[in-house]
Amino acid sequence: MHDHVKLSSWATSCHSTSRMHNEDAYLCLPENRFFAVADGMGGHKAGELASKSVLGFLKDKIEKTPNMRFRLDALTSRLIDQIKASNSHLLEISENKPLLEGMGTTLAAILFDGRFVIHAHLGDSRLYRLRANKLDLLTVDHTAYREKLTQKCAVLTEKHVLTKALGQTASVQPSVGYQVAFPKDRYLLCTDGLSDVLSDDTIKKYLTNPSLQTACQDLIQAAKVSGSQDDITTVLIQVEFPTLPRV
Repeated sequence: MHDHVKLSSWATSCHSTSRMHNEDAYLCLPENRFFAVADGMGGHKAGELASKSVLGFLKDKIEKTPNMRFRLDALTSRLIDQIKASNSHLLEISENKPLLEGMGTTLAAILFDGRFVIHAHLGDSRLYRLRANKLDLLTVDHTAYREKLTQKCAVLTEKHVLTKALGQTASVQPSVGYQVAFPKDRYLLCTDGLSDVLSDDTIKKYLTNPSLQTACQDLIQAAKVSGSQDDITTVLIQVEFPTLPRV
């Protein structure tokens, strides 16, 4: 089934002019059908180190994993275990290093297995899906603001206070979801530097560009024009189902 599904992808990250370092990072492993974005946080260079360390750790783990077919539940368990291990890795790095104290990162990741899609996230980096000109947000931000909004609380908290992230606590539990992929589906992973300033309609408009590269670049430019003061990262994946040869 793997061989019957083709993925095309493009990734772009833009450094905010208001910061010394790009605290965003992305990971594209098309051979392993795994893609992710991370948005780091922390003083000094801690945010940059956190996002890149987590994605570097996941890259190493995933590339060393045998490329075999597993049941969906087994794949999910393995992905969750790898994310939890990356959290432990981040905590080890920050231990006894005052400059790195409190560093952490969001994570939004997507794994393809044939027509099945597994996605996992912590924090407010997002996953969108464009299908037949309809845009759907597949993740729910792990923020105090979102939780208060869900509870219809009259007093809303600061929008970017995260309730889940890597590197903050010894135990983490990513939110996990599942999809079935269809031909021409597009999946967009992005950091909040993009989603904070662009409406769903605007995101959809740029995602319809036939070129993945142009779509990513135009999204970032639109976010800048809309006043984003944050680092901005996009990873865009398109699903194809090549015609099988006749036997």
